[in-house]
Amino acid sequence: MAVTAFLAAATLAGCGLVGGAPGSGAGPTAQPGPTAEAGATAPSGDPTDPAATPSTASPSPTAPASPTTSPAPSPSPSPTPPPGAVTRAPQAELTFVPGADAVELALAAARVYWVSAPLVVVGRTGDAAALDAAAQAGVPLLLTGEPVAADDATDGEGTPDDGDPAAPAPIEDAVLDALHGELARLGTRAVLSFDPAFEAPDGVDVLGDGDPVPEGGPTEPLPGAALVTDTSARSRAAAQTARSAGVEVFTARRGDPRAARDLITAYAEGAQLTSVTALGDAFGDAALLSARMRAVRTGVTLPGGSQLVFDDTRYVALYGSPLTPALGVLGEQNVKKSVTRARKVAKPYTKLVDEQVVPMFEIIATVASAGKGADGNYSNELDPESIRPYVEAARKAGVYVLLDLQPGRTDFLTQAKLYEEFLLEPHVGLALDPEWRLKKNQVHLRQIGSVGIKEVNRVVHYLADLVEANDLPQKMLVLHQFTTSMIRNRDKLDTSRSELAVVVHVDGQGALGSKYGTWANIRKGAPKGLYWGWKNFYDEDQPMATPKQTVAVDPTPDLVTYQ
Repeated sequence: MAVTAFLAAATLAGCGLVGGAPGSGAGPTAQPGPTAEAGATAPSGDPTDPAATPSTASPSPTAPASPTTSPAPSPSPSPTPPPGAVTRAPQAELTFVPGADAVELALAAARVYWVSAPLVVVGRTGDAAALDAAAQAGVPLLLTGEPVAADDATDGEGTPDDGDPAAPAPIEDAVLDALHGELARLGTRAVLSFDPAFEAPDGVDVLGDGDPVPEGGPTEPLPGAALVTDTSARSRAAAQTARSAGVEVFTARRGDPRAARDLITAYAEGAQLTSVTALGDAFGDAALLSARMRAVRTGVTLPGGSQLVFDDTRYVALYGSPLTPALGVLGEQNVKKSVTRARKVAKPYTKLVDEQVVPMFEIIATVASAGKGADGNYSNELDPESIRPYVEAARKAGVYVLLDLQPGRTDFLTQAKLYEEFLLEPHVGLALDPEWRLKKNQVHLRQIGSVGIKEVNRVVHYLADLVEANDLPQKMLVLHQFTTSMIRNRDKLDTSRSELAVVVHVDGQGALGSKYGTWANIRKGAPKGLYWGWKNFYDEDQPMATPKQTVAVDPTPDLVTYQ
């Protein structure tokens, strides 16, 4: 899959992942020089040069060369712009547009989707009237800068200096130059300006109230073209410029397309999106975006409807073994009734938290044993066939699944690989229980087990690699802990793999005050980027916390488990 990455003005096209840097007129600030991977070619920075604009999927006055071939000679740009509004979509299936500034992103969106625009709306960032005008006219919206604070135009007491009307806040020279350059590229003949400081270049009219408005938007939509933005205000003008061009716009929280639920649904329903553009630095870089979009295109979601584990989502789980009720409540009923019970236990939380509550099974897949067993590892590995009915029923019922490992004298990674067929399921994650990880010569119930962080990180990378290689949604990885010694050197836990959502699950039991103390102790010195779990014990907690008391824990647990 070809991925094109470019900053606000210029494109670097090539085979594979590409990085870019702006050319002249890109935006208000200077940027570093271009960098690209081997095989990429850097076009000129001239915004009127067809090679300097994004690849196109629909005909344009001058089409760029294929990114996989040497550029063909291009005719000289016509001295007169093409008549009317003309739009286009990038030729690449996936395009990345970095940028953190609203002015820069608005310019970039115009360059991505517009070949010409006789009418353009100009305004300050966040100007609702300008946004509405661009939507009504179906034209690009370019920005002149951040909104002006009230005190910036007054004497500091709310009144203009010397009683005269306040002068409009000036526009930075670099911004004005960039705007003029873009208007020239678009062949703009008239500007509807909502910034009194804006000065149009020669040959461009500034429309006032009552002036006739020329033809604005394009006559043809851009089928198959999509833009993905984060939810920040800085992307709103750019998103409107895309909508005006006939592009379908999707939003992704925190700039992660795996959180773009509507986009994932569109793929699941068979949408033919031939050109997807991600806008803004929040999306990371072209390589990260490409990997995440491979998962998005599958259309597969987690039970909460996203491809991120914790995306306005919390979880409530039944813990235990399908073989016996002695190990937890999951084994107290059959599969069908376990689904019903999981939903029933989760239901009270739906009224106590703002997030969606997803029911969950935590299945003990390998059970700590008092005897060493035939393999000598003090752990009984369940036959996958005893787990399969729970995994399948959970998939159909919208229930998430964790496979819990109690490895004895073997290691977590060895046991995890025994259940890889289930870990390839989108709705199945993994839990490590260090209490039951023995050193040589240790036995269960005589010593509390523990694990070194290197062993945990090997599981982190195994599971993350599995997600990446198979284009899966993000997976939950849970680390059970009730003493600080259970995970040695926890501060070195690798939380860098965004394929995983790592949860530290605090398993303290007893009176509520004692559990609060364990909670606080385990949270001390924790690495950043973790989520948190809390366990309620039906028998050992006296009394067991109510759902209301559980959500009152600070911070509110992301995962609550019942054993």
